[in-house]
Amino acid sequence: MSVQFTSVLSSVSDSSYTPIKLLRVFSGSKEEVSLKLIDYFLSGEKEVFIARSDLFADAACVGYLGKPVVLVDPKRYYETLLDLKNKGVVRVIIVGGPEALPEEIESYLSSIGIKYSRIWGKDRYETCNRVREAFNAGSRKLVLVYGNDEFGAILAGPLANKLGAALAYYRKGEPLDSEEVIWVNSMGRHSPVKATEFVGENPIDLSVKIGREFEELKLLVITKEDDPVYSASSLASRFSSPLLLVGDTLPKEIADLIREKYPWRGRVVLAGNFSEELIRQIKKKMGWRMI
Repeated sequence: MSVQFTSVLSSVSDSSYTPIKLLRVFSGSKEEVSLKLIDYFLSGEKEVFIARSDLFADAACVGYLGKPVVLVDPKRYYETLLDLKNKGVVRVIIVGGPEALPEEIESYLSSIGIKYSRIWGKDRYETCNRVREAFNAGSRKLVLVYGNDEFGAILAGPLANKLGAALAYYRKGEPLDSEEVIWVNSMGRHSPVKATEFVGENPIDLSVKIGREFEELKLLVITKEDDPVYSASSLASRFSSPLLLVGDTLPKEIADLIREKYPWRGRVVLAGNFSEELIRQIKKKMGWRMI
């Protein structure tokens, strides 16, 4: 499925609400969307992370760094990697072990002239800690998420970036070597350790609570709750933006948050498999008009 682009200029009657100027929609598979999101990163990135497209843990544990993350189907990776070559990428960091992304990927990268390295551990907890050691060894703040909390992990990334914190997956009984802990959970569970908490009764509720922590956005990033593009978290982190979620319709609490907190003439990115009907619903509810 090809990536679609849609420009939207809003037109609303409420004079207290400054309309959002430009909406861009990236539709398609997770792999296609993540490739296109590279173009939204500044200064033409030559180095990208790649992570498995059907598992959240590896992509989410590097998303908070605010660098491009491209999602890869482990059985159909050739086309994606060749697209990276054509975009001028010269170095790839593979996130996850050979069971997640096979060693054949390394051989293929070498054959097309892309340098590579791999960062991984025996499981998602260790992989995330390796990322932290490599990129945030000096941080004394830690955003903590359950290792099985898909939405907690992808929503926590932009928050960790904003706070200058590292991200880690929580495993019961594991010691924490951090002076300040921020707990993020999308399943209503409160922190098992002493921490500042962001707890949502559901993923959309959590995205609203985290979204309230952000001000003066340049870009707002939205993905689908039922089929999230994990690399959208890295784009949100890059632009100091929250990652917001929508379902089959635009939730009232998300619409209210956008009107209340982000009434600027900025840009909005919809990243994921948004149906034409959902796009129409969003435009109508927010007062956005196609041009």
